[in-house]
Amino acid sequence: MVSAAEEAVLGHRKPADMIFRMIFRRKPLRRKKASRPGAKALMRVHRAAQEMTPERWGKLWVDFAGGEPVGIELPAFPDERIQRITNSMSGAVTMAAALPFYRIADHEISTRFPDSSRIKLLDYGAGWGRITRLMLRTIEPSNLHAVDVDHRLVRAGKALLPGVVFTLIESGKPLPFEDGWFDVAISNSVFSHLSQAAHLFYVREIARILRPGGLFLCTTLGPHHFESWIANDESTAWITDVLGSADTVRAQLSAGQFVFGRTRPHWADYGIAVVPPGWIAENWKPKFDLVETRTDYSQDVQVALRR
Repeated sequence: MVSAAEEAVLGHRKPADMIFRMIFRRKPLRRKKASRPGAKALMRVHRAAQEMTPERWGKLWVDFAGGEPVGIELPAFPDERIQRITNSMSGAVTMAAALPFYRIADHEISTRFPDSSRIKLLDYGAGWGRITRLMLRTIEPSNLHAVDVDHRLVRAGKALLPGVVFTLIESGKPLPFEDGWFDVAISNSVFSHLSQAAHLFYVREIARILRPGGLFLCTTLGPHHFESWIANDESTAWITDVLGSADTVRAQLSAGQFVFGRTRPHWADYGIAVVPPGWIAENWKPKFDLVETRTDYSQDVQVALRR
């Protein structure tokens, strides 16, 4: 979850969202909220989605979020206020922003698990289930698990995605799952905000609940993100206030140090985290082998396999 200042420099565009609200002011989304498929209906969605390409499936969700008829009963969206808790976006804008990560996840999962629909997946920091919804094409609903620390988001997920297992977790506490329970864990825009201590704690927890050979996909921020903020006059003051001067941060990253700055006074382990090259491979290696760092998304995507 990001503040208004943070989302402006993490690739989210408020002007586009304002346009979305203007366009669809005459087409309120209330009628979509009335559609609440049950667990059996979600399974029908899964089966129908498996006949689609990832591109067609993603477009279906963007159209649905924009109030367009899509010819299939999809799970409704929560109220706009709930959607905005995580990234200040809602509707078609937020679904379109989720598609690149979904395509990466779908590709990495399908490559390693030919019968991917039956594997168990954890969406760590799932919010209200934005990406969880997209995973309905790849994974059977009953094998999808989603966790978050915000009770409002978990409540919305439980209400609108029956059949998917949503669980409220407590920050800094172990995950409520047995060892080796999952085949895959994904996490979008969570580790990019965790302190080093919290980062390492949850890497160990995710390693614990993944089976050997299990796949872990998570997003992080790297030096190139920091440099883009420094180069942008609108974000320079903000990021140096959070992390320190440009010269100090560059020196820390060059020395291989994890750089973190808090953005919420009441939450010591939440803020902006910038990870230097090589840090992930070195610090995850007791539990994971880093396969690749993908840069075809707004954040870096770490692709790792459980040892």
